[in-house]
Amino acid sequence: MVFTTSFDKAGFSIWRVDFKYNSELTQVFMSSNQIGGFFNRLEGSRKYLFGSVSVLREPNYLVISGVLILRGLEAKPVVEAAPDYEFYEYKKLNLDKAGDKSFFEGALAWDLEVDGKKWADGKNVSHVLYSCFSGLDTDYVMPSLL
Repeated sequence: MVFTTSFDKAGFSIWRVDFKYNSELTQVFMSSNQIGGFFNRLEGSRKYLFGSVSVLREPNYLVISGVLILRGLEAKPVVEAAPDYEFYEYKKLNLDKAGDKSFFEGALAWDLEVDGKKWADGKNVSHVLYSCFSGLDTDYVMPSLL
């Protein structure tokens, strides 16, 4: 994957995002709206992040999980623009670890599966993806990434 070999680790970081209150999620469309609302409230930080967050499900149980690619090495300065940022847990991912890389790729491809829960819906927030590569012609690289 071109992304992992060209990603600017000094200027950007990758974070796993998990909703803390999954037991309150009852419908896929309502959970998707939760993600959309979170992304809307991140508008002030939109130029500093790219994200793909999904609703995962198994019968009678939903989970919100995904990834954010952020400008900078810490999540809080970017996500605290959203008043509900504390409803989510953030874990820094290391793409050199097979499990983190697999989670990252699954989240971006919308075929993420966590603990038997499979992808049901998702949303992306984007702006910064083009700038997180060091020294690459992004007009050439981006079509091959998506």
